Amino acid sequence: MSVYIRVKGSVKLDVTVTPGNGQFEISENNSVVVTGRVSILTEPVASDDELPKPVVDTQALALNSDDVYKVLRLRGYEYGPTFRGIQSTDGTGTFMWYGCVAQRGVSLIF
Repeated sequence: MSVYIRVKGSVKLDVTVTPGNGQFEISENNSVVVTGRVSILTEPVASDDELPKPVVDTQALALNSDDVYKVLRLRGYEYGPTFRGIQSTDGTGTFMWYGCVAQRGVSLIF
């Protein structure tokens, strides 16, 4: 489940923590959004320099045209058929446009 928070308005989230084992649950409108476990740290937290770099699976981030515009619509942007030029994205910052390729601000027209 996803919770979409708009700039204006509010969202009520209920947080429940089970004493003793630290299990928690966050829900919205009686639907669970996230669950987990909290605990007291026994050792200091590593600095950002000591943390391993996350591995990003760019294929998991690939979106087709419908998916791109669905994400934009969920963020409040509405694009009609005339203004839908994005064909796909591969998750690395490269967008395939109908008629050209754009990578990190550089466009190449075919």
